[in-house]
Amino acid sequence: MTAVTPGGPAARAGLQSGDIITALSGEPISGPDQLQESSLTNPPGTSIPVEFRRGNQTRTVNVVLA
Repeated sequence: MTAVTPGGPAARAGLQSGDIITALSGEPISGPDQLQESSLTNPPGTSIPVEFRRGNQTRTVNVVLA
């Protein structure tokens, strides 16, 4: 991620600037356009698993869409 909005859904889930999102709801993400398109298919309030890389570790958090 290039930027995380303070207090936004990503920040509340623990994502940080520099994290690389690799999957959304189990589906691989190849770039920012695909990430935005994929997240728009879910209504606000939906909790979705987001897989990301931070350094050498792969992690998963749930993000509640706003």
